[in-house]
Amino acid sequence: MTRIVKLLFLFIIGAVCGIAVDELSLGRMKTKSIDKAVDMNRKFYEFYKILLRWLKVHQDGRSVTSYLKKHGYKRIAIYGMKELGVALLDELKDSEIEVAYTIDRDADNIYVAADVYKPDEKLEPVDAVVVTAVHFYYEIKNDMSKKLDCPILSLEEIVWEA
Repeated sequence: MTRIVKLLFLFIIGAVCGIAVDELSLGRMKTKSIDKAVDMNRKFYEFYKILLRWLKVHQDGRSVTSYLKKHGYKRIAIYGMKELGVALLDELKDSEIEVAYTIDRDADNIYVAADVYKPDEKLEPVDAVVVTAVHFYYEIKNDMSKKLDCPILSLEEIVWEA
């Protein structure tokens, strides 16, 4: 009888430990999932603020193009070819600002009316790089500053100063 009690006791202890480990593991997964959702929320909020400001800039008769011209940037590269990058490329297409090329980590899957390079490829000199992936601006600026000898600008800064 004591052998059965010992086995039953060990079984219960094992089950409790298994449940505890499972709960800890799920808790970490939930925390990671929540952190990811919070980060995405911040990213979309930044995106929203930039679009509202960009709209206001246009309503006031100004543009990103005029900002770039005013600062002497004639030949630029655009880093980040998601929605903001495509919008910037579209705004600059019939302007005096030449988009020499675009840069995106997912260059193989980007189809725009400009050359697209990966950040680790050889990049031609330009007057400036405009980063549209503003959520990752400081990381991108750090990386691009090692490759190119030009200002690395955030689209967010440009639309607030335009």
